[in-house]
Amino acid sequence: PRGQEMAERKRRADEKDAKRVLDECRRRTSEDESSAHTISNNQVTSVKSGNPVHSVDWKLISEKQRVELETVLGKEKFRNVYTLLKNVHGNTRLSQPIYQKKLKQQLARIVGKEYLNICGDVDQLIYIEEMKLKRY
Repeated sequence: PRGQEMAERKRRADEKDAKRVLDECRRRTSEDESSAHTISNNQVTSVKSGNPVHSVDWKLISEKQRVELETVLGKEKFRNVYTLLKNVHGNTRLSQPIYQKKLKQQLARIVGKEYLNICGDVDQLIYIEEMKLKRY
């Protein structure tokens, strides 16, 4: 009983740590996306202030997000989720609603139901890589 109680406390503390890392990852990503930029006359300008700034570094954002997600999920689980979702991105048939329930079940088997929402962050990482970095 005492050992089980300590193990449960450690598990909850680990979950809180993982949630903090994930929340920080989400916060950083949304901050970087919210500082919208436009390109006019070959000069990058911030929409908010009108001052010249550097464009958003999507490569850095994706690298940080990858490291943080690997930390939360573990490298093997991350790799499995990433591969599965990357295959779905590349196959329009698998992205149809009829397959979404099966996909969710597969993801739950990989990461567990308590970490299922993190798979959305992995999906977001794939989107950034495909759309912002043009990796295929």
